[in-house]
Amino acid sequence: MTFAAAFYRWANSYTAKWPSLLKEPPSEQIKVDDVKLRAVIALMEVLMPNMDDENKIILIQWGCEQFNELKLLFQSPLILDPRRDAELP
Repeated sequence: MTFAAAFYRWANSYTAKWPSLLKEPPSEQIKVDDVKLRAVIALMEVLMPNMDDENKIILIQWGCEQFNELKLLFQSPLILDPRRDAELP
């Protein structure tokens, strides 16, 4: 590989990542997580009554993923198997 080819390959694949210099106190981070949680709950409450069973499962899985991202509010993950009841006789 020539120097010019290597240089342009490296230059084109380079991305600068700058750390955030603003640090929010934990109380503000909890407020942000609380707003996110309320938004997820509101969305699920609005969509759930009008959905079929398959889409309810997808919505529940999405809600669990969103809850699990809120590490400051929930230290242990929420693990549900929404298809379990559908498989039982």
